[in-house]
Amino acid sequence: MFLIIVYIIGIGVYVTLPVKWQIVFLILNTILPDRIPYIDEIIMYSSTIKKLLYIEKLADWIEQNKKVFVIACSIFAFVLTVWIVRSLS
Repeated sequence: MFLIIVYIIGIGVYVTLPVKWQIVFLILNTILPDRIPYIDEIIMYSSTIKKLLYIEKLADWIEQNKKVFVIACSIFAFVLTVWIVRSLS
């Protein structure tokens, strides 16, 4: 029972990692033997593939909507700059 709880927490943490760390842990998990064969690898592969596909869709959207993306980034940069200046003074 304890091992199942550890796996659930580990997979929960894994899903929230950035893609490059997911790939590192995916390779390690594939190489190292574990008590639950294939199930955790399937979950890890599907999570990583889903994130990679999302990044590709986001890149396509940015490519199609360059002006909107530039305006949104400019507004974000302006708000962030104002917030930093106000917090420093």
